[in-house]
Amino acid sequence: LAGSISDLNLHFPNASCNCVLVLKQDATGSRTIATDGWESYDQAGLNGGTVKWPGGSPPTLSTGANAVDIISFYWDNETHTAYGVSSLNFS
Repeated sequence: LAGSISDLNLHFPNASCNCVLVLKQDATGSRTIATDGWESYDQAGLNGGTVKWPGGSPPTLSTGANAVDIISFYWDNETHTAYGVSSLNFS
């Protein structure tokens, strides 16, 4: 990350799949993604929705300098829903 993000728009393919997003803090750290900023879209940029998380809330990302977080998504193309889980604080 090279600055905080208010809206992260994730576009998924025209098939159900597993996808991975790697987020790496820069040397400054303390970058964030807004709690309500995780949006998912189908391949045409339509059918927007909020990513679904375990317990209903997105993860609190690691903020240390150069920390790495890995976010895994299952994209259900039939319901146009993204389900996310996190593995945090690889540093």
